Amino acid sequence: MQHWFRILAMLCALANAGNAQVYWQSDFGPWGGRVNDLCEDIAGNLYAATMQGLYWSTDEGASWRLLSLEGKELYDVHFARSGILFAVQDRHLLRSIDGGKTWETSMELGTGVFTLDRGQVSGFFEHSSGALFYGQRNNSYFSTDDGAHWEVFSTTDYSINFWSEAADGTLLTGARLYHWPDRVQYRFPEANLGGKKSTVYLLYATPAATRIAALLQRELFVSVDEGMSWERSFASGSIPLDMISSSPDGAVALMSHDYDFLISADAGRTWSPTERLLPEMKYTYDILCTRRGALFVAAGEGIFRLDPARGSWEPCDIHHLAKPVGPLLQLPDQRIIAALPLSDEIRDLPPGGSWNPVMTADVPFNAFARSGSGNLLAATDGQGVLISTDGGGSWSATTGGELTVNALLLLRDGRVLAGGQTGLYESRDDGLNWARLRSTNEWSIECLLERGNGEVILGGEAGIFIASPDLQAWRAARPSWTTVMTLAEDGSGRLFAGTVGEGLFRSTDGGNTWESVGFDGQWITGLAAAGASYCFAATRLEGIFESRDGGASWNPYSDGLRSNEILDLIPGVDGYLYVGTVRGLSRSAWPVLTAGYLTPDFTLEQNTPNPASNIAVFAWSIPREGTVRMSVFDLLGRELSVVLDGVHAVPGLYWQQVETGALAQGTYFCVMRYEGQTLDRKFQVVR
Repeated sequence: MQHWFRILAMLCALANAGNAQVYWQSDFGPWGGRVNDLCEDIAGNLYAATMQGLYWSTDEGASWRLLSLEGKELYDVHFARSGILFAVQDRHLLRSIDGGKTWETSMELGTGVFTLDRGQVSGFFEHSSGALFYGQRNNSYFSTDDGAHWEVFSTTDYSINFWSEAADGTLLTGARLYHWPDRVQYRFPEANLGGKKSTVYLLYATPAATRIAALLQRELFVSVDEGMSWERSFASGSIPLDMISSSPDGAVALMSHDYDFLISADAGRTWSPTERLLPEMKYTYDILCTRRGALFVAAGEGIFRLDPARGSWEPCDIHHLAKPVGPLLQLPDQRIIAALPLSDEIRDLPPGGSWNPVMTADVPFNAFARSGSGNLLAATDGQGVLISTDGGGSWSATTGGELTVNALLLLRDGRVLAGGQTGLYESRDDGLNWARLRSTNEWSIECLLERGNGEVILGGEAGIFIASPDLQAWRAARPSWTTVMTLAEDGSGRLFAGTVGEGLFRSTDGGNTWESVGFDGQWITGLAAAGASYCFAATRLEGIFESRDGGASWNPYSDGLRSNEILDLIPGVDGYLYVGTVRGLSRSAWPVLTAGYLTPDFTLEQNTPNPASNIAVFAWSIPREGTVRMSVFDLLGRELSVVLDGVHAVPGLYWQQVETGALAQGTYFCVMRYEGQTLDRKFQVVR
């Protein structure tokens, strides 16, 4: 259950009251991003060395989470049988004895550090004797004490980045063979292979058989007598062969230079092709056959897994390594609809699931909405409004012509509005048919908002206009502004307008007058109001900010985001905030639309997760300054620990981490006291 600790650590509880450490979790988002190396531990968990940190999967690659070394460029990862994890970052060989939670430098690699490139595999290897090996450009090293100390194994004029072992313990390093442990090089594998003499590209020994595979540039040979004689296993003609890997049962995977994969179930005697790799797999850095026979590829656009039933490839979700994401929409069933602007496609994320392609078009997507009957609507740049009546399975055009639509809005009375370069359009049949409102023909519209009193506000290049509920009468609010990109209203009726290059403005009198509330010179890309006085503002380059006083002051709210370049920000129906960035989709680490935000009360929310194992996180709020105390009690009423002891806190919503690792399995109470009031939550601890 250690992975729960790491996930919850990302959710970030308070080190002390009022000091939240991480606001966002990035385990949501489409696949994508460079992955350099893969490995597997003895329990079948997978590890991925990426350009943004170390990720792991506990469900055979179905989903991935950040483990550690966040933001670090990693090139190799290896799990030793002793349980020690190794990783290569920059010029350092790192070592972890606690499953990747913390790291120490095992060896300084110095100059000439080997970094992965297409056609190469990991430089790590573990011999049956327990010795560890690591190869880099011009040097290779070995350790006989689990990586605590390293010695030079050999110095060569080539990169040793492929290691293997024959049945008799012979060490195979690229195109060299060595006795181990005396390190005596005793034979070059330049034997007659298929009647021709040629330098071997790499050597590989299959784990479950006494076979050695010799890979020339375009031909594969196998030997069953430790290299004394060879037979041709496969020839690719004019296509070079690049990589080979095998599972413990002897199944072998081979990749060709044109990104085709071949599979052998008989240790290399015969081969069968899989479906041609996806285009995103073009730059391939590593292949891994797991103990269960699954085949994974580390590539320039993420991790891919072979579906054995179809012989085809599918992307695996390393979620935060995503392409740019935005705009966003969350449906009542909590599915997320997201656009990937660089690839002009829409993807669908079920709750707790993996991203599914919904559609691809040749135009960008600008906004999403859902009609009262459940139709999905997409505003596009050049094809007007697209509609789906089957939950996103198929889409069709509705407005006709080459229209650019920037904004969509579902009104409380069921009408749908669409705003774009040619004005405002209205639909009274759930988005199937549209009529243009002539009074807005000359306005280019970027955003729409329905106020609590029924007024409709639109923002665009001409500033802000406010309409009556029948959309027939309009008045200009501040036409001298630069383009208005986003609008919001909080529970107290304050209006907020985000602009391009002029920051954020606020109105407290229904839009008659406006004042600047900061972010001078910035582009506001998203606004979300979370109650009577809470508001969130997203900027194009500076991240997200939070205001707890109706916009009078703002504090950074970006800790945990993979990028501060924000494309969209929306409040979800599940109480979370969702943000699309240039590096994927993130979700707030906790529901910000809880009772603690919406009502000025003393609250204590149920912990997450429940039941807990090593840690539990409780959300609590207070309406006024005061002193708080939090304790954990057992069923007999005995106070077991004090989490917060007389801490003075200001009004607001907080999240507190409670350590439960020392508690026995059973039922407990978290008790919160504030200014003479007491609240408690029953929670479970499991082992």
